Amino acid sequence: MTRKKTIDPDLVLDAAKSVVIETGVQRFTLEAVAKHAGISKGGLLYIFPTKDQLILAMLDREVSRFGTEVLQNAKKHSEDLHPTLLGYIDTARSEDVSIANKAANLMAALIHAPAMLEPARLFYFKMLGQFDAPSSAGRRGRLAYLAVEGAFFLRALGLKEMTEKEWLEILADAQEMYLEARTLTKSPQ
Repeated sequence: MTRKKTIDPDLVLDAAKSVVIETGVQRFTLEAVAKHAGISKGGLLYIFPTKDQLILAMLDREVSRFGTEVLQNAKKHSEDLHPTLLGYIDTARSEDVSIANKAANLMAALIHAPAMLEPARLFYFKMLGQFDAPSSAGRRGRLAYLAVEGAFFLRALGLKEMTEKEWLEILADAQEMYLEARTLTKSPQ
């Protein structure tokens, strides 16, 4: 087999994703990624000079993918005060638990390097920035969002075992809490 002249970063990220799903981020090695991608470790290091940079690229890609799906789902709720919140809940509802585990573990793997969590920080800044804190609907929306995020991390990091039914109930409760507050805000007093 001849050596590849160029290395596709997306191929490396796909291989890294597979390795994380198969072994978990705790046993994630550059050697395993290179082997899975069919390239040398040196070739991998040429594209991603450190393990942290590879994890950051994976996190950035995952946050971008999730954010795009949230915005797509938000279009179904364009008439709502907080369409992104409802799009977020719809997206969380459709996520496979292994994808959620991967995202949470990628963020946990970078906790020692706070500057590398910028893609996630930017996502959360945008999500939380949409809520009008003085309004009841805004406060309930923010609370619903934080409830879903908290449940997501508890589930994804294995801190709370959660059945699919339980997960879907939490999402439904968060959505209902927000929708009730929104309805009360619109009702004449």
